[in-house]
Amino acid sequence: MFMLGICYLNGWAMAAADGARKEQPEWPPHPDRVFMALAAAWFETGENSKEGDALRWLEALPPPSSAASRATARSVVTHYVPVNDMNGKARLSLLPDLSLLPEHREQLKKQLMPRGFPVAIPEDPTVYLIWPKTKLNTHRASLECLTHKVTHIGHSASFVQVWLEDNKRVAATLEPQDGIVKHRLRIPMTGRLDELARTCNRSKVLEYMDLKARVNNSRGQERRLLRETMTQRFGKQAPVSRHPVPCRWQGYGQPQTP
Repeated sequence: MFMLGICYLNGWAMAAADGARKEQPEWPPHPDRVFMALAAAWFETGENSKEGDALRWLEALPPPSSAASRATARSVVTHYVPVNDMNGKARLSLLPDLSLLPEHREQLKKQLMPRGFPVAIPEDPTVYLIWPKTKLNTHRASLECLTHKVTHIGHSASFVQVWLEDNKRVAATLEPQDGIVKHRLRIPMTGRLDELARTCNRSKVLEYMDLKARVNNSRGQERRLLRETMTQRFGKQAPVSRHPVPCRWQGYGQPQTP
């Protein structure tokens, strides 16, 4: 048996259970959200090969159980936030767009977008994901290193500490179940890490941004050649980075006693 321990350092968890609507807080954290936090730490710190192997091993495991206390939902107040980029041009250049600074955003201030920040306030800020029949074996060191790199789960303000635990017994409050169940949680599955990399499309987006910036800084023959290179590499469509989508759902219910 092993567990991933998660402590919400602020005493609350900021994450939406209803996608873009952002009206309902997510509690307990879905296993796939925790996996994506581990994957983000891996992508942002050099993509160590052994850590990648540990993530691919983790995504293929059976769905974990969860141990979490009850939580209350903070009332959601709609905030109206000035948008950062009206036309998308700033994302296609490495050069700073000074029009986005607060003192130059009079027009943007008129284009306010409603945003919600749903928050769950648990009785106990510590949560465990439990794999009761799995041993860490050769992936322990790599997975432990990854947990140390995770800073938040859900919203970037939802700070956490994550660690490995395999010498402690914790009673699950939710376990995977089939049939009619009360809860549905998102879980990872085999291929999730590679899917996240394809969805992010990081290397192509950065390459396009770099070429775009070089075009903007060049003149004459050099600019023409760079534009030809962009057309050959990307055609007329700039590469995009998309938000990840849920890949698999699993029913969960309270543990059943024999």
